[in-house]
Formats: sequence, structure tokens, C-alpha cells
Amino acid sequence: TRGNRALRRLRNGIETVSGLNHLDRFFAGRRVATLTTNLLRTFIRERKAHPPGKGSVKNYTLNRNLALLRRMMNLAKDQGKIQFLPSFPVLPKERRRKQFLVPEDFEILRSELPERLRPVVTFLYLTGCRLGEVRELQCSHVDFDALKIRVGNLVMDGWSRMIPLDGLEPFVEQLRLKEGKRSTNASVRGAVFVMKS
Repeated sequence: TRGNRALRRLRNGIETVSGLNHLDRFFAGRRVATLTTNLLRTFIRERKAHPPGKGSVKNYTLNRNLALLRRMMNLAKDQGKIQFLPSFPVLPKERRRKQFLVPEDFEILRSELPERLRPVVTFLYLTGCRLGEVRELQCSHVDFDALKIRVGNLVMDGWSRMIPLDGLEPFVEQLRLKEGKRSTNASVRGAVFVMKS
């Protein structure tokens, strides 16, 4: 669906909805009639007991997973495929951390990064953009005269915003050089950042 930010394209080209794989893993093979509030609580416990990687699963993420399942069940109910929905638990929001990375600490962090990641991490730090937004940036989004970059896709998402690039003149100059190469060499891609090794 166009404009759906939850929709992701996997490396193999398949489109999926963010968080769907966790639901599939737990609920696969279960009949809809067996989906009770207790089973939803079991899903929450299982997700918290087996987080992906080294981190933990936040309440926000679990609430999003359950909201996705609730949406699917509401669509099934609207189409007459089921009659009742269980009560969906809603976990409390966690307190947001109020710590910020001061410039001195950021410079230490930046110096420890591989050279290829320094430009993108610096851009993320100075602009507050999300990583997903930065991955979509193209050189054509840069207004070199006004020193601004357009973030977001006005056509697909229905919105975009302009971020000033003041203080990022070395970065802008690198983009100018890259854009010049791209115009003379079709093999140079238009992505602003190359994050793969």
C-alpha cells in the first residue's frame, strides 16, 4: 500500500509489514477462535523472554505487534470472517531517556567508527534524521544553492521536510563532487550515503 511506513522491502525483494514475522512465528498454525487475551499475554511473555540479538523488547514494540494483529482481526471481523475479538492488553509506555550525547563524546564515538560510517553517523547526529530516512536520501534531494536537503517522499508518503545543511559544508562539497561524477558516469549511484562495505 502506498504511503504505508510499516511496509518494508526485504533484501530478496519481498514486501512485508514491519513486525509481522514475530506474529507469524508465535501464532502460525493457531485457529483464530483460540486467540484469547491470555494467549496474547503469553505472546508478550515469550517475546520478552526471547528478544532478538542482545537487546530487550520494548513495550512500544510489543504494543505495535499487538496493534498489527488487532488491525488484521478487525479487518476479518468487518468482512464477516470472525465475530468476536479478544481484549488486547496495552503495555505502559516506558519513560524516555533524557540523556544526550554531548559534542565532545560524539567526537570520541565518531573517531572509533570505520571511515565509511563517519559521514552518515555525523549527518544523523547533527540533523536528528532517522536511519530509515537517511537510507532513502538521493543526491537529487539536495538543494546545493540553498544548502538544504529534502527528507521524506512527497509522492509516496505525502509529506517531506527540508533540513538546513548549515555547518555541513564539507559534506555538501563531497556531495557536489559525487553528483558531478554521477552526471558523467552512469555507474555512480545517486544515493547520498553508501553504508555497505
